[in-house]
Amino acid sequence: MLPLAPAAAQTPNYYLLARQALQEGDQRKAVIFYTKSIERGDEYRYLSYLGRAYRYYYLKRYEAARADVLKAMEMPTTTEEYEWSMGHAHLLLGSLYSKEKDLPNALREYTQAHQFLPEDAVLLNNIGYDLLKLGKLEHSIHYLTLAIEQDADFAYSYNNRAEAYLRLDRLEEAWEDLEKSKVKEPGNPVLLKNYGLYFLKTGQREEACRYFHGANQDDKRDTWFYDDYQRLQSLIQENCSTK
Repeated sequence: MLPLAPAAAQTPNYYLLARQALQEGDQRKAVIFYTKSIERGDEYRYLSYLGRAYRYYYLKRYEAARADVLKAMEMPTTTEEYEWSMGHAHLLLGSLYSKEKDLPNALREYTQAHQFLPEDAVLLNNIGYDLLKLGKLEHSIHYLTLAIEQDADFAYSYNNRAEAYLRLDRLEEAWEDLEKSKVKEPGNPVLLKNYGLYFLKTGQREEACRYFHGANQDDKRDTWFYDDYQRLQSLIQENCSTK
């Protein structure tokens, strides 16, 4: 009897391996597998560009993220994945513009994304947050409320809506949102800053400063956007004695 031929090695699906790496929380390994999928030119190439763009974004490699998402948008895609992928491509571009403080272009991209992802809580939160930064408070509250309706566990939306309420002196509603956000993400530095703003508005300066200093810990600084961090420093300088 002739010996059996060895089984042919199965070609790995690098796209699925990248997805597995994401489930394990390994962003860098996911980038490696997405890159292998792109280099192979397999059927997942479009989604691999988009997936790698998001991984670059979370790794703060913003120019690489922009290059990948634009490349993905140039490529043909199937009907089944078109709305999901185009929506998330515009969402990522909006996030990149927002980081550059180009809020009009960020909102333009978010508006495009909203056509494909009308019930996406992250997208609705991002729209609300950028409207908040533009001072369009009632519009901001509208979108943040929609985000909460889609995902009642999304702490950022409660936190952002609380800040909008604070700016409008709707203090009772702000407090309710702060308390809801606290249950979900108690150590969030933006939450601590907003608690400080609440106590400042209610004349409790010492308590406000306790929260401002709590938000200003070294281990929290990587979670801040630059503008938010600078705002916190101004609040401490204007209202609190130097430690």
